[in-house]
Amino acid sequence: MKILSKILLICAMALPMLTGCGRVKSIFGGGSDIKNRIEMQARREASKGFAVGKMLPKGKKTVLVVSPGNKDNLFIKRLKTAFEKQYGDTLEIVELELGKTSDYGDLTVTAKDVDKALAKAAGAEIILFYDTFPADYRKLGTYDKENVKYFLFDTGVADISRIGKEIKSENGKIVGILMSRYNTGIKLSDPVEKDPQEAFDKRYIIIEKDNIDANFDTYFK
Repeated sequence: MKILSKILLICAMALPMLTGCGRVKSIFGGGSDIKNRIEMQARREASKGFAVGKMLPKGKKTVLVVSPGNKDNLFIKRLKTAFEKQYGDTLEIVELELGKTSDYGDLTVTAKDVDKALAKAAGAEIILFYDTFPADYRKLGTYDKENVKYFLFDTGVADISRIGKEIKSENGKIVGILMSRYNTGIKLSDPVEKDPQEAFDKRYIIIEKDNIDANFDTYFK
């Protein structure tokens, strides 16, 4: 999913210059309308923003942490717009600086990296992590602040069981995580509904304290 999103973004940026981009047969299954594929991905991201903006407690300063180069991402912008319409307030976006990479070329993000980015957004009360989350999150400068909570989009964290336990914990800092539903039968090539609630319900689930017991074995083991 993340690889596809990046490829879609590249084509979105290139469309004004490369008129042939939408005609190329590629991993998109030979489709002739790359603009439509980009729009479908944008709707998926917007549905996430819609659902998260709807469920989070209102009146808090919210900040979205994204990986390097994603602040002006078309899909992030659609997510942000949908979130703000439901939440009723501004979602501030902070971008991580390029840090160390693993032997596989993946970005390795630490609590120190996140703290550096969050220094630009003082007073954040709900911190959303879009596509990365530090393994050493308990070292975050905000971790011991009682009024600060974390919410995760499906960041691909390795130790998902630990995240589930954090959500279950009475004093856990992570209030929820958005994940892809299992066994939906939906393909990436399928059209995405214009109604954000319908698009979300068919593809994703938000797991929080109220429903984690019913979903723990399915999503966190």
